[in-house]
Amino acid sequence: MNTRPSPFDPYLRRFLDYLRHHSATFSPSSTKCLAHAAEEIDVDPALVEALFASASSRGLLRPARAPRGKSRWAVSRKGDQFLAACASADDEPG
Repeated sequence: MNTRPSPFDPYLRRFLDYLRHHSATFSPSSTKCLAHAAEEIDVDPALVEALFASASSRGLLRPARAPRGKSRWAVSRKGDQFLAACASADDEPG
């Protein structure tokens, strides 16, 4: 990764992995979606909101098409690069 790691990075990784599999149904304005994401990545729903804000401000997310003009999000190209860098760091000998 080109930037200094954030304390959020391990959580962001889990959140982005979750979004890769559920982007068609994820909406940050939906209490149900926040609760489901929180359950799946084992964090508090309030942290999911903070992770969404962090990921979107870092360009790790992009708007995705959704029916009836609803707000949906998916992992961006930069988010894919972030996840690849995390996986690469895991593969490096410690």
